[in-house]
Amino acid sequence: MHCSRCGREFKFDLDQFAKGCSKCNDSDLIPTDQSIAVIGREPSPFFRTFAWLMVELVGVMAAILFVTRKRNVSEDADYVYMRCEKCRQKIRYRERQVGNTAHCPRCKRQFAYPEVDGE
Repeated sequence: MHCSRCGREFKFDLDQFAKGCSKCNDSDLIPTDQSIAVIGREPSPFFRTFAWLMVELVGVMAAILFVTRKRNVSEDADYVYMRCEKCRQKIRYRERQVGNTAHCPRCKRQFAYPEVDGE
């Protein structure tokens, strides 16, 4: 027999069956033919909560890895940097944009992308 609340197993004893579980106090004992280990227990009521928690944890970890990953350095090699003459904001542009006009994202001043200095 076993306790319906805590799952503890006991050898069948008529007096103990009448008293109930000694650990849980007043919990009913259920008579069984086989051991609970053989029959199996009911799934935990917290299984779904645990499963969702694990899915969320994996998602958060994936987001952290995505945000903190190293960027491809060769991609950065195609860019040229300059500073706005008015507000000193650092501006990034590609070499093919030389001569095009643009606006500073901070002060909105219009300018033309300068030619790249010889490297």
